[in-house]
Amino acid sequence: MAYWDAYTANLFREDAEQRRVIALWHKRGPVYFVPTDTDAARITTAVRRLYQLMVLAIVVPLVVLGWRWAVVCGVAWLGLFYLALFAMTRRLPRHPLRADQLPPVSRAALRDRTARAMGSRALWTMLVGSLTFVAIGVWMLVAGGPLLVALASIGFFGLYTALFMYQLWRARRSPIASRRP
Repeated sequence: MAYWDAYTANLFREDAEQRRVIALWHKRGPVYFVPTDTDAARITTAVRRLYQLMVLAIVVPLVVLGWRWAVVCGVAWLGLFYLALFAMTRRLPRHPLRADQLPPVSRAALRDRTARAMGSRALWTMLVGSLTFVAIGVWMLVAGGPLLVALASIGFFGLYTALFMYQLWRARRSPIASRRP
């Protein structure tokens, strides 16, 4: 599913010699070589599944048990996430450089990768969904519904509408396509 691919679009970077690397802890931790496509696919699949688990681990307790349990489950998921990443990368060869010593990647390039990975179909679907909730907020405002709820809906989903429109624009104009998973 393209939505989950956006979570993994920026997992890997390249060093100065164009070798694939992963830096899990951003600038604070070690960098590891990802020597094979099999290793990259294994890491990508695991991270995608962990993000899918996140939705279940936070939304289900929120609906069933309340927001406090959603917070507890979210913190537990975060611990599981980083433990799983550590387990996946501990056998990979370590790169001599730190993450902040790798060649920089522009924010625009990162946004382009994410937009392309998500795909226009998923972006259009989320754009229509956001616009629907903006319309509901406007309808509540006009109909005399709760003012705070209407404004919150318009503001929150209006920002997401702008984000999805921006990602659609980036995906269409960007020549960057990731050549590896």
